[in-house]
Amino acid sequence: MKTHLTVVALLALTATACKDEPGGNDAGQQPPLPFISDPLRADAGCDWGQWGQNWAHTGQSCASAQGFAKALGTVTFDPFVAQEVEEADRRYGRPALLVHYGSPLIVGDDLYMAVKSGTYVSCVLADGGTVSPCGFETWDQQTWNVQHLTWESGALVEKQGFASNWKPPPFQVVQGWEPAFQAAVHDQVVWVPGAEGTVTRLDRQLGSPQVINPFSVANSHRYVTGPLVVDADGTLLYNVIELDPVVPTSGDAQGYLVRIPPGGAPTKVLYQGIVSGAPAAGDQCPYSYAAGQIPGPYPAPVPVPTGLCGSQRPGWNSGPAIGPGGVIFVVSRAHYTPNDSSLLALSSDLNPRWTFRMREILEDGCGVLATGCRQGAPRGVDPSTGLRPSVWVSDQASSVPVALPDGAVLYGGLTRYNGFRGHLVKVSPEGALMGTYDFGWDVTPAVWLHNDTYSIITKDNHYPRSDGSEGPYDITQLSRDLRPEWRFTSTETRSCSTQADGGLSCISDHPDGFEWCINAPAVGPDGTVYGNSEDGRVYSIRQGGQLVEQRFLLQSLGAAYTPIAIDSQGRVYSMNGGVMTVVGQ
Repeated sequence: MKTHLTVVALLALTATACKDEPGGNDAGQQPPLPFISDPLRADAGCDWGQWGQNWAHTGQSCASAQGFAKALGTVTFDPFVAQEVEEADRRYGRPALLVHYGSPLIVGDDLYMAVKSGTYVSCVLADGGTVSPCGFETWDQQTWNVQHLTWESGALVEKQGFASNWKPPPFQVVQGWEPAFQAAVHDQVVWVPGAEGTVTRLDRQLGSPQVINPFSVANSHRYVTGPLVVDADGTLLYNVIELDPVVPTSGDAQGYLVRIPPGGAPTKVLYQGIVSGAPAAGDQCPYSYAAGQIPGPYPAPVPVPTGLCGSQRPGWNSGPAIGPGGVIFVVSRAHYTPNDSSLLALSSDLNPRWTFRMREILEDGCGVLATGCRQGAPRGVDPSTGLRPSVWVSDQASSVPVALPDGAVLYGGLTRYNGFRGHLVKVSPEGALMGTYDFGWDVTPAVWLHNDTYSIITKDNHYPRSDGSEGPYDITQLSRDLRPEWRFTSTETRSCSTQADGGLSCISDHPDGFEWCINAPAVGPDGTVYGNSEDGRVYSIRQGGQLVEQRFLLQSLGAAYTPIAIDSQGRVYSMNGGVMTVVGQ
C-alpha cells in the first residue's frame, strides 16, 4: 500500500506531501560574496540546541556519525501515531502522519525531547460507534512536554520533565497539519513555548520556571508558533500569531516578532508594521481562478479574482534566522492569501532593514515547468492566477529561513504549478534576488562550509503526477549559486514494518522509491549528509552522492515532517513513527 498521498489528496490538502531537470537561476551571475567576519557567531559549538543546530539553521555538526550499527536508545515521543494516521485516513482517504515534529536538543550528554501526553480522542470507538468532537478537533486535550534525559553508562536515562501549557491552533487554521512544538537550549537555560504568546525560562534540570509574557492583556487566541531561536549571546526570538477572538478560523490574524534579551525586558513588533510595501488588511490581493469558481482550463482568459489580503503575519511553523552581524531574517504573508508573501531582514533591535517581496517574481510557469495549461496561455505565468508566479509562505510547511555565511539568506517556499515542488529563493544581504531553484517545499536546507565556499543540501522530491508517474526522490546538493552538484536517489521499493519478534514484514509497493520527508537535514564536517526517508530508514550519504550506510528504524510511513540531529560524540538522533531512535556504534 502506498504511503504517500495521491494527487487528488494533494489538491484537497493544499500540498501535503513531504521538474524536468531543475536548475539554478543565478539572477545575473553575480560574483560570490565574501564571508562576513563575526567573531560572536563564528562557531556555534558542538551542541544541537535549537532547530537546525544553530541560530542560522545551517544543520552543521562538529562530528561525523559513529555509524549505524546499533540502536543505542529510543524515546517514544508521540504515543498517538496510530490514531493520528487513522484520523488522516478517515478525513482524507489516505493513511498518513500529518504532523510537524520539533528537533531533539542535545547539550553534551543531555537530551531534551518534546514528548506528547494527555488524551487523543479517536473519532471511531472500539465498538464501532463515533464521538464528536474528536481527532484533529481535540488537539487541546493533548499535553506537550519537554523531557530531560541523559547518557549514563551508555544508556539514556530519564530525568526531569516539564509540562507546557502550549497548545496548537484550531486544525482548520493549518489545514489539519499539527504544528511543531520547538523548545531551545542555550548555556544553562531551557526555553519552552507556552500559552497565549508566552515562553517559560527553565534551568537545565527543568526547574525554577519563570513565565515571560510580552503582552499586557491575556488572550487565549494568541499562539507561539515555529521554533524558538536563541542568538549567540542568549537573546531569544520567536513568532506569535493572534487569531480573531470571535471567528478564529475565518477572521483576520495579527503577527508579532518577540525579542527577549538576557536579563532584559521583552519587546515586540507587529508584522504589519515591518513589511515594507505590504498591502493593508483591507486591500485586495489576487486569489485564484478556482477560488472565484471560474471554470478551467487555466489560466482563464479573464482577470484573476481578488479578495481581502488580511494582515501580515508569519507562517505557522516559521521562525527567525540570525545571520552575521546579528541580522534577523523572517518571512511574512497576507493572512488570507499566500499569494502575497515576503522575506525580510531586521537589525538586532527589530528595526526593519529591507523587504524582498516574493509576489510575482518567477517566470517558469506555463510552457516552462507548469503542465496542463490551456492552449495559447502566456508563457511563464502561474496557471492558477494568470500572473507571474509568486513564492508562497505556506501554513502547512515548516520551512525556516537559513542565514548564509556571506550575509545572504535562503528560504524554501511553496509553488503548486511545478508539481507542488516549491522553490528555494536566495536573497542578497541588500535584499536583491540572487537566484531560485525548482524545489523548496517544506525544507530548511543544510549548509556545508568547504574550501572558502559552501554547498546547500536539500531534499528534492518529484511528487505524483496526473499521469500516475512519480519520482525521482532525491537528496540534492547545490552550489552556493544554486546549481546541482550531485544527487542521491531513493531506490528502496519496499514498505516495511517491525514485527513483535523484531523481524521485518515487507511488501514491494513503491517502484519509484520513497519521498524524503526530512525537513531539516544534517551535514558533518566532511560533507557527509544525514537524513531520514518515508521508507523508515535513516541514511548517511557521502560527498558525490554515494551511500555510506542505512538503517531501518520502525516502519515505512507517509509524511510526518521530521528533522535529524547529531551530538558531539557522533550519535545520530532520527525520528520514525513517533519514536526517536539514537544510532551509533
